[in-house]
Amino acid sequence: MTTTPGPALPRLAALAAELRLELDAARSSGHTARADQLRGELALLEDLALPEAVGELQLQRITYTAASQAMGRVLPVALRGFLA
Repeated sequence: MTTTPGPALPRLAALAAELRLELDAARSSGHTARADQLRGELALLEDLALPEAVGELQLQRITYTAASQAMGRVLPVALRGFLA
């Protein structure tokens, strides 16, 4: 079973990608002040995304554990029926 990411994660990832592109452009054109500003904004954005990502990983772990426990109960019964 897979879970879909929360609505904030794709938006944060898209914003981070845009900031990285702008940062690369600023670096290559020699605009160090703008590059420093973008680096700060990117760090802030990554700090915002971290708790969201941790929450998603915890949700996926809980889902995996529940599915594993359910299969652990069903599989031995089905296997006995198949072997009998």
